[in-house]
Amino acid sequence: MAQFYSLWALYKRRIALHLLLIGGLVCILSFSNGLHVAAQEADPCAGTSPSKTSAKTAGYITVNSVPAAVGTTVTMHNTVGDRVGCRVTDTEGLYGWTYVNGYSGVDEPYMQVGEEVQFRVNGYEATASPVFYWADDAYVQVDLSVVIPLVEITGSYTFEGRTDHSSVLHVNFYEVGAATPIYSFTPTGTSSGEFTVSGMSPGAYEIAVKYSNTLQAVETVTLVEGVNNIDFGALPAGDANDDNVVSTADVSILASSFGRSEGQSGYDARADFNADGLVSTADVSLLANNFNRAGE
Repeated sequence: MAQFYSLWALYKRRIALHLLLIGGLVCILSFSNGLHVAAQEADPCAGTSPSKTSAKTAGYITVNSVPAAVGTTVTMHNTVGDRVGCRVTDTEGLYGWTYVNGYSGVDEPYMQVGEEVQFRVNGYEATASPVFYWADDAYVQVDLSVVIPLVEITGSYTFEGRTDHSSVLHVNFYEVGAATPIYSFTPTGTSSGEFTVSGMSPGAYEIAVKYSNTLQAVETVTLVEGVNNIDFGALPAGDANDDNVVSTADVSILASSFGRSEGQSGYDARADFNADGLVSTADVSLLANNFNRAGE
């Protein structure tokens, strides 16, 4: 019986230890989830709230001559650069009535009567029309326009099996993790394998480059103002039907054109992977090297 009670005591201690461990894990997970939620809900206007004396402003916004997108951040500043108002837009091309703070009796940024309110859109200085000189209880429509410097990329690439890399490419820009491109281009690459596109906003993108009979290459980059140089490497050959997979469908296209040269009946340029004007064993080899491979 004494042995039984000893075993029972040991068993209870083990249960207690397991409960402590489980409780600790629950606390850690709860804390981690709390941090995750906080990160998701980060507010670019946090810390800006109406003061006892304030004016209000609202108006239209254009960025690079087009209506500003939903989610654009508009901030108001005094002449020393302190932020005295903030609004994240929820309507395209428009920011709603927003408090612009005056003196509240506490040590916080504020506007003085007659001081010019300065505006920024996504951190860039904006042109205000009309100029807004602060006054308590004023309601003023101020339309904003801003030019945000755009970016340019010079992409380098090669076509597997070719010495001349000039052809029309498909270049798509995606927000990271998105399925639909927000910019699409069809530049003509040079014989040495370079292309240039421009007009994108700075930020993080997944950039996909593809030619009609190669697999797609993707690079994830953060673009900055000015010229960005990006190397996409060699684009693998063999995708004759342009579905981004080298499969039996491509083998069939090559087989139907095998031995034909440019100008002959039955020649299919899609299967001429090395672009030498002849569908030959060299093209068979290129396809075979990438068979059953999918593009990025």
